[in-house]
Amino acid sequence: MKIEPGFLGEAPVCPALPSGTSAYKLMSGDPSGLLGVVGHTLGRSVLVGTGMAVAGERKHLVRNAVAGALGIEAFVLMWAAWKVRDDASRASAPAPAPGTTQGAFFP
Repeated sequence: MKIEPGFLGEAPVCPALPSGTSAYKLMSGDPSGLLGVVGHTLGRSVLVGTGMAVAGERKHLVRNAVAGALGIEAFVLMWAAWKVRDDASRASAPAPAPGTTQGAFFP
């Protein structure tokens, strides 16, 4: 399997994660990402709630859907915080010596 640059790690955001861009902006200190994070969380709660309704959940559908979406968004924000910190440490790290390679998983 060939891993292209930017696939789940080298790009500032994860292309498979719709809320990755806004989470990365917010965790980088850009307040413009907050609206995107809130919007993605609300949209995700609708998707989670739809799945729960199809599965038969009726009693606390809205509460549980919002809780599920918040749990997912907490993970996304933790991932984005790690990515911001990792990108900053890579940017400040010295370049590898000529003729050596730097592993994708072990810098």
